[in-house]
Amino acid sequence: MTWSRIALPPLVVLLGLLGPAPIRCYLAATADDQITFDLVTSKWTVAANGTWVVDSEVTVRAPKVNPSHVVRMPITWSASTEKLEVVQARVDKPDGRSIILAKEAIREDPLTGDEYFHEYSDERRLLITFPDVDPGDLIVVRTHRDEFKPRVPGGFAAAVVLDRSVGWEETNFTISLPADMPFQYETRGFDHQSELIKDRMMHYFHSPKVGIPQREVAVLGEFDRLPRFAVSTFRDWDEFGKAYAAVLLPHAKATPAITAMATKLTEGQPGQPRQAETLYQWVRDNIRDVPIPLEQSRPDPNDADQVLTKRYGDDKDHAVLLYALLAARGIPAEFVLLNATNDATIAEPPNIQPMNHLILFLPSIGGYVDPTVAVAPFGILPFGELGKPAIHLGGSGLARRAIPMPPSGATMAQLKTDITLDADGQVSGTTTTTGRGAFGIWLRNAARTFGENDPSAAIMLLRQHGTPGTGTLAFDAPTSPGDEYTVRGTFQLANQSALLRGGFFTLWTGLRILPRPGDVLGGPMFLNGLPRREPTFCYSGIDSEELSLTLPEGRELGGLPPDTAIDSELIRYRSHWSLNGRRLTVLREFQSLAGGPACQGQVREDMADVLTKIRADLLNPVGIKQDAPPEPTADPIAKE
Repeated sequence: MTWSRIALPPLVVLLGLLGPAPIRCYLAATADDQITFDLVTSKWTVAANGTWVVDSEVTVRAPKVNPSHVVRMPITWSASTEKLEVVQARVDKPDGRSIILAKEAIREDPLTGDEYFHEYSDERRLLITFPDVDPGDLIVVRTHRDEFKPRVPGGFAAAVVLDRSVGWEETNFTISLPADMPFQYETRGFDHQSELIKDRMMHYFHSPKVGIPQREVAVLGEFDRLPRFAVSTFRDWDEFGKAYAAVLLPHAKATPAITAMATKLTEGQPGQPRQAETLYQWVRDNIRDVPIPLEQSRPDPNDADQVLTKRYGDDKDHAVLLYALLAARGIPAEFVLLNATNDATIAEPPNIQPMNHLILFLPSIGGYVDPTVAVAPFGILPFGELGKPAIHLGGSGLARRAIPMPPSGATMAQLKTDITLDADGQVSGTTTTTGRGAFGIWLRNAARTFGENDPSAAIMLLRQHGTPGTGTLAFDAPTSPGDEYTVRGTFQLANQSALLRGGFFTLWTGLRILPRPGDVLGGPMFLNGLPRREPTFCYSGIDSEELSLTLPEGRELGGLPPDTAIDSELIRYRSHWSLNGRRLTVLREFQSLAGGPACQGQVREDMADVLTKIRADLLNPVGIKQDAPPEPTADPIAKE
């Protein structure tokens, strides 16, 4: 992946400068300091062996607000896969003058990430400094890239995404390749034309003007939402999968050292499933994860022997080591490529973008494992991987598949909070939270950050929910066996004596760690401004809460809120209020059958309506009856 950065004090913009990768921009701008690309021109010339060169020119309109008159443009490139040359960098003035920068204005600039991931980062950076840029100027950069070692060999594949945080006046991409080379493409917001020129097929991709929306609130990633095109010369995903597997498999050999470790770890354990679980847990617990995205790391993983010795590595290293250990015990496995972040779709033409993560599939259990998730039980995946499109690399069967969404009962969150309000307004209580499946991973990850009996964690949780107080949390080791995981806590809230004189309030949730019923499973419930038609992630699962409040003697409720029942094809929601003496209880349960990973179209609209009703139910208040007003005293003067 090739990224570049323009730094316009006080702005920071991130863009991919016309290489074989998405164009991404992150920017906080006003109307006067917005960035606009006047013209983007890029020609990719593909050779018969699947390598290619890219000749690009980008023209950026200088912002109206730039007090320093200095523009710094870092351009990143991959040292292991390509060569980069800045052919020309200049500033075009409105009066027709062109100021061409000298070579001294372009220098090597180490990436910040190299400070931490120097063994793994494959990115290098050149920094271009434009010293005299005025409003109305045009910044022009021409580059030449030689992609001599594609990340997936044997074919050409690329994807371009136009981010709407900057303006695009006109973008033109040309892809030239041998006429007899297979070619697939997919567009959204781009038009496409092609022509044959001698023995070369020319493909032209053009995007008209793309403006900057005034306000955009979205959940799904850039690849799912923004104008893009994707191209590939791989015939199908099976060919792509075999090509990428050929990169990984030589590093995943069951060497004598690997075999000895696998034998030691599984000694006396019968059956492949149990042995696979043991090997998975050992890699998960003993190989530290280097969290660098796939596209920013070196193309090849370390050998399994090296990872075993170092005891740390990125996701590729975790995958090759576990693959090798399993192979040493005769347990088959398959590498799996997927996107583990906020993109729900992949391109139809075989392409590594937007996928950024490697895990394993184990045919012996018919399931997937991700040894980089430090607290994930065997065969359990986090929310970010559920339902995602997945490419099996070099395995049996079709390469393109989808990670199954677990059945509803396999993903469960359960909260129980019991609170006592005494006659002096003191509030104390207990909270028990249990998670299963992806919710269990969420809960275990939270516990890792808390620390056993650490009061600061409880204080933080209570403040997050708007209920200041103190407390403690207790739990087993986050890596403890079993699918279900539980965190227990006790707490005391700030004095609430004012409520005893009468007033309305919503029941406190205590030391809540996981989302409220409906949130996450049905999409984000509390994301302000999210349009009801905007696609979101959604999942199958069950989320419930039981909140109880015991009142002091002599205090009564003014009444109970109404129960709520919501049913649709994909969800079932119930809330029920009850009063037993002085003890008030509300039970809420949300069950989703969404197939995920994304809800869109009419399904999304229906889910948005349901979440609106649930949000209102969660905010239903209760009230304590006010004290009776004192009896008026007789006026002694009136008696006389």
